[in-house]
Amino acid sequence: IIRLDVKSGVADGKTIEIQVQSLTASDTVSGTPLDIEGTTTIGAGKTVALIGDGRPALCGESQLTTDLNALLDQMAAGWSLDAVVTLGDMDDITTGTYTFDGAYAASDVSSLPVFFTTGNHDITDDDIADTRAKYAGYPDWNLSPGPTNGTTTTYSFDVGDIHVVVLNVYYNGTSDDGGDGDVVDDLFDWLKTDLRASDKPYKIVTGHEPAYPVTGHVGDSLDGHLTNRNRFWNLLKTERVISYSPGHDHTYHFTEYDGVYEFDGGVTGCQIGTGDSFATLLYAHYDADDFVLRAVNEGAADWGGTPT
Repeated sequence: IIRLDVKSGVADGKTIEIQVQSLTASDTVSGTPLDIEGTTTIGAGKTVALIGDGRPALCGESQLTTDLNALLDQMAAGWSLDAVVTLGDMDDITTGTYTFDGAYAASDVSSLPVFFTTGNHDITDDDIADTRAKYAGYPDWNLSPGPTNGTTTTYSFDVGDIHVVVLNVYYNGTSDDGGDGDVVDDLFDWLKTDLRASDKPYKIVTGHEPAYPVTGHVGDSLDGHLTNRNRFWNLLKTERVISYSPGHDHTYHFTEYDGVYEFDGGVTGCQIGTGDSFATLLYAHYDADDFVLRAVNEGAADWGGTPT
């Protein structure tokens, strides 16, 4: 059973339960719904946190550090955090006056591994070089490199029974910083091979640009390449991916499209420009009972976000 847990503000909560149809990838989505329990052996529980669009170069590190600290405070009771995944636009990352690395080092999660998704503001010279360099320091949790010419900014890894795929949607087949937000043929083919090779019961994917933006960047995210967007989403569906988590539009949303959830991380840190005025913290967690997607508003008590 997959439980979708959305925390409204810092007190109220809402839970929705759905069932997965199968634990085995196939070319079609069909068959009798199956509970996960009794179908596979689930290991000890694990939790992955996801955060997007911190932009410390624009306003300093302190607010991003505050939001990172909240990752521990806003987990459900009994959880422990195992890894953090950014959803892009954490510039400056390493090189600069105010950096993600500085904010992270000052935070309460600094001892945990952090994995980077490439954003549109991360494909400048310094930040793409910094992002590529991060790959060598990732833990070898079944770490698998991406396609040719993009081996360090697209990759996958496992956190226990969660298979995490990080896509660089600015990869164009010949460069990892030359595209405009698309799942091009080479990236699609790599993703298909990677997903089909994984035997993990839970699969989640990240990429900076939404497939279904709800406000801001509508028509110039992955939906700007509709044929490729639709092909990509159908692959997620057929390979039993639970969720795709983008950032980019600075607007939290948690919406199901044809059996797959777009689980948008909104914004953290600076909260610049249009979009949300609060930080959103995302979690993917499993234990022996179920798999949970959890979205928490770190700062606005009147937030009423729900999955739709």
